[in-house]
Amino acid sequence: MCNSFDHLRMVSDEERIRDRDTIIELKEQLKTQGDQLQTQGIQLQAQDAVINSLKEQVAFLMRQRHSSSGL
Repeated sequence: MCNSFDHLRMVSDEERIRDRDTIIELKEQLKTQGDQLQTQGIQLQAQDAVINSLKEQVAFLMRQRHSSSGL
């Protein structure tokens, strides 16, 4: 009976170690995904700034065109 208990405890310890390793791996994956999302967010902000700049340039050119055609 003692041998059976030791075997169960050893299996339980192995499961805990496996679970701990799985948790560590999942945390690392989550951190990597978080870093990737943060990078993508920064890239989107930069693209947004470029789009806004282009919109301003187009609006300026349209105003210039409109005012020069009125002359």
